[in-house]
Amino acid sequence: MIPISTYSQHQWLLGDVRNNQSLLAGLSRQVTSGKRSVDVSAYRTQTARLLSARDMVARHESFIGAINLTEPRAKVYDVALTALQRVAASVSAYVSGANSSAQATDINLDQKMATAMNEVRFYLNQTYGNRHIFSGARYGTEPVADITALAAPAAAPPPAQIVNPALTGYDTQAPANDANAWAKESFTADDGLIISYGINSQDPAFQDLVMAMRYAKAAANDPANYDTYINGARQLIETARSGLQALSADTASNLADMKRARDHHNTVISALLQEQDKVENIDLADVSTRLAAAQTQLEATFAVTARLTQTSLVNFLGPA
Repeated sequence: MIPISTYSQHQWLLGDVRNNQSLLAGLSRQVTSGKRSVDVSAYRTQTARLLSARDMVARHESFIGAINLTEPRAKVYDVALTALQRVAASVSAYVSGANSSAQATDINLDQKMATAMNEVRFYLNQTYGNRHIFSGARYGTEPVADITALAAPAAAPPPAQIVNPALTGYDTQAPANDANAWAKESFTADDGLIISYGINSQDPAFQDLVMAMRYAKAAANDPANYDTYINGARQLIETARSGLQALSADTASNLADMKRARDHHNTVISALLQEQDKVENIDLADVSTRLAAAQTQLEATFAVTARLTQTSLVNFLGPA
């Protein structure tokens, strides 16, 4: 029981205890989290600045997410194009060295072109995840059929290139029209930066490569028209190689743009987080000092409160 004579003092001390406990809890949370408060409204005049920084960080992180999602597909393009350039270089060497039908037979040009055709089909049917990356917007469709099964083209003149929306003769859905097969994927990597990275199997460079192989294969099997076919193959393969080099250069440029954009976003995010830290983070040494002081004060208040609780009216008045 609390003596009447010390009641008001005791109530004041209890209020002081509650205040110190609240202060102690708040300081403990700050030490644990490293933040002044988890409630942005506590930052008062800096609340708008803090919320703006958080929104900007989220925006830059979304750009990074888009880059990280797209970059692996672009890398598959890069690997496939490197391999296709190797195939084209081999085709060029074969047709350049086969100066007669007899030489074509000696080097087994027919079989070499069949092998090259199968390699081209393999690389143009590459997938990443659940997408055929050279199929345009037809993600679930394998774009290139068996090129070796195509009939020999007319000896002269070379067939005109196929244009959108028609499908090339080597397409798995040919003969048909499908603008989706010509689609080229793109994404936004930053404000004002749209990267068009998609490549489809209908590209003129691939058309020239396939036709060059078909001409060379036809030459190996048609001695009467050998010169016409082999000369067409030589012309087409060099055009194809130039086109493949351009596609490869574009892909390398796209990958470089993605890296630069991601580096930029990371730099901005780092700067924004530093600004947030200046607003949110505590001075650990200062808070630790205040925490120790609050603990000492609370312990002292508890001690005084305990003594007052034990004081009786007689003790307070003293002996008569």
